[in-house]
Amino acid sequence: MLITTAFAYPIAFVAGIPTYLLLKKLGRLEFWSFGLAGSVTGFLVGVLLTFAIADAHTTLTQGGVIATFGVITALVFWCIAFLRLRSNNRWRGP
Repeated sequence: MLITTAFAYPIAFVAGIPTYLLLKKLGRLEFWSFGLAGSVTGFLVGVLLTFAIADAHTTLTQGGVIATFGVITALVFWCIAFLRLRSNNRWRGP
């Protein structure tokens, strides 16, 4: 678990932040665009991490699994950042 976390956070920053900035520049901050971008980014990261050490079937399978996590992560980020829930706005500020 610790090893996975050591890889997951840097990859999320390296792949996720430029993807978010690109979506923001294109004006595509909708729910579906975050899901699609998370899927594509997750798949590419999964393939890049496994293509050198596994066969094609395993690489594509891992890409699909990581794409699923990418979609979930991107949609949770969208919900926290853009959905105006009362629970997200409890702090009123100074």
